[in-house]
Amino acid sequence: MFKWLSDKINEKYKSEMQGCIIQNLRFVDFVREQDKINPNIDMFIDEINNVSILMQSKMADGEDLTSDDRSQLLDVNMNCRRIWANEFGGSDLKFDKEFKTRD
Repeated sequence: MFKWLSDKINEKYKSEMQGCIIQNLRFVDFVREQDKINPNIDMFIDEINNVSILMQSKMADGEDLTSDDRSQLLDVNMNCRRIWANEFGGSDLKFDKEFKTRD
């Protein structure tokens, strides 16, 4: 019974992290399409992109993300949200609507 519960939790984590990756990469695409953007955020956008692609690759190879991987992925997602708020004046609610976690 506990294995079933553990598997269920792991699937939930995997689903949430896949959604986070999709959201991050959609945000990166959005920012790169903008004409007038603060050049100081380029480094953050590159980090968001690189971390998200790395985690996406790990998951595609069948690896489970470690707690450090998940933490790093959530950190760059928070950077997306900060940039969204500071550079584009958006709220968290609008962020989630604009950058969906599913196709």
